[in-house]
Amino acid sequence: MSTSEFKNGEYNFTVLRYERDKHIGSDKIRPCPKAIVYLEVETPEGIFNTQTNLYLISSKRKYLFNFFCCLGLLKRGESSQMPWSKITGAHGRAKFKRTSFIGKDNQQHYAINLTSYIDYNDDFFKPVTKEELIDVQIDADDFPDVIIDDVEIEKIFAEIESENEEKANDKNPTLKNDNNNVSIFDDNYDPFI
Repeated sequence: MSTSEFKNGEYNFTVLRYERDKHIGSDKIRPCPKAIVYLEVETPEGIFNTQTNLYLISSKRKYLFNFFCCLGLLKRGESSQMPWSKITGAHGRAKFKRTSFIGKDNQQHYAINLTSYIDYNDDFFKPVTKEELIDVQIDADDFPDVIIDDVEIEKIFAEIESENEEKANDKNPTLKNDNNNVSIFDDNYDPFI
């Protein structure tokens, strides 16, 4: 899907991977280590890929903590080491906004920016049930060339139930508090362990 088709909103996402990097510094953020996190955003229009930067600096600790709360890997009020090894494949929910800019080629381009995290909630990731699908009203005039018999409907429901079972098995891992009192702001702290 083209990024220009993206509609601003609140969507579920999956962390595809992350990379270690260094921020060289800017007017707002001094030089520091950062993580580039690659996300797959699920919208009604389709799947979009984007990335976000997590700066490992004390002035940005709130955003870093919110990221892990969004994935369900940390809970508010807990103090623990950031579980970087668990973020790949984890699911979260956030607000996203499409922005436009003029590139070096003097053409308009679009980017999908994560604007705020939403604390993890299992309800965001519950699969659709057969009963919920039955409640959807479909007008036959909307699909004049489509004929679906009862056998075909049962096949569709079986596929959906199979997908729902797979999603239920892919739940986020729970965080075990290891009582490690190392601060992310200690000089010897490696955030990617």
